[in-house]
Amino acid sequence: MLHSTLYDEKLTLQNIAEGDQDAFYELYKQYVDQLRNYIRRVTADELAADGILQEIFLRVWLNRDELTELNSFKAWIFTIAANETMRFLRKKITYRQLLLKSSIASPAQQAITPDLEYDMVELRRLIQLAVDRLSPQRRLIFSMSREQGMKPAKIAAELDLSISTVKNSLSTALKEIRSYLRDAGIVINILVILNILFKKM
Repeated sequence: MLHSTLYDEKLTLQNIAEGDQDAFYELYKQYVDQLRNYIRRVTADELAADGILQEIFLRVWLNRDELTELNSFKAWIFTIAANETMRFLRKKITYRQLLLKSSIASPAQQAITPDLEYDMVELRRLIQLAVDRLSPQRRLIFSMSREQGMKPAKIAAELDLSISTVKNSLSTALKEIRSYLRDAGIVINILVILNILFKKM
């Protein structure tokens, strides 16, 4: 049974490394409660937990091409959680996480009502406006990742940049998009925004 569990996680990580968002969602479900409980215990802040979780899973997604090389994914993600939690405590940031009126769910599990469909169209429009506001290089890197499905290492080779520069650009781009949406009165979960961004808009 233990072997099967390890095999399943390895397969999930392999699928995520290949850009499979359904596998990413499964991994999210596997760890989100454990991570949330840890963050709440350390910060004693209910509102902070969701914001920190966003940063953790954003890091996982941006580093997905390295997941299959990890000896222990659990140790790795909890190290990220500890670092992000300590960063929160040092800066004393209060981050309120709101969801779209549709709760977090796999796209296949969501019932698309006319109102929700309208909301998603409007959300895509706002996201595109946010993307258009990115700096030229950041927009190019973001486009290569989103539209061409290129991994950071390949983008770095194409543009003669370091892999860390590409990853930082992608992370900053997503943060700028989320900031733009917050200014428009919309704050969404990282799973929702990734699902929209990395499918045809």
